[in-house]
Amino acid sequence: MKPHRILVADDDPHFRDLIEYLLREAGFDARGVRDGASALTFIANQQVDLLLLDGSMPDIDGFEVLRLLRANPQTRTLPVVMLTALRRASDVQDAVNAGVTAYVTKPVSPRDLIARIKANLRDDRVVFV
Repeated sequence: MKPHRILVADDDPHFRDLIEYLLREAGFDARGVRDGASALTFIANQQVDLLLLDGSMPDIDGFEVLRLLRANPQTRTLPVVMLTALRRASDVQDAVNAGVTAYVTKPVSPRDLIARIKANLRDDRVVFV
């Protein structure tokens, strides 16, 4: 069986590389992109099972990426875990309103992140950390 493909969209290259490494070690097929536009292009051209999305990126931020994915019938049900340093209640509410599957705040332990990803590959419940 092929491993789940997870796209990591984060503008911090060191954090993105670390998360990709962690996901590969956990048995996932992890790919990374540096911004929202690249995430949308990748998803339009490649099969993705889950998007791990930073909320705060230049140009197209994670919230707009999420809105665009939910507006597209082909990506409407794609599980999206927002992994972000944004902690304000209004940020969480914006993500929920945009259709996030889970909202996880940085920093997060590798074990907890993998558990959230696995949970969201099984169903589409909103999960918060």
